[in-house]
Amino acid sequence: MNNYQDIKIQPDKEFNLPTLRNNVCQKLHKAIWDLKTKNIGVSFPKLDNKLGDTIRIHSSQSDLEKLQNLNWLGGLSGYCKVSDILTV
Repeated sequence: MNNYQDIKIQPDKEFNLPTLRNNVCQKLHKAIWDLKTKNIGVSFPKLDNKLGDTIRIHSSQSDLEKLQNLNWLGGLSGYCKVSDILTV
């Protein structure tokens, strides 16, 4: 797991942060299942007393690219800013 990608959730008037974060996590879980991989980890780098607005996905460059190619965020992509794949 030498690489990571951040997903920053951007809530609006209609959807608050906890609702969007839960939906993103649900879709991410399904995408990881669909990839049939055990080499993807998840963390919350802005954790204080709450989970924060950023989900960080850890894996290899190739597994993160496979995940990206699934377009797993679907309609939630408008509420998320996805970083490039970065090296740890």
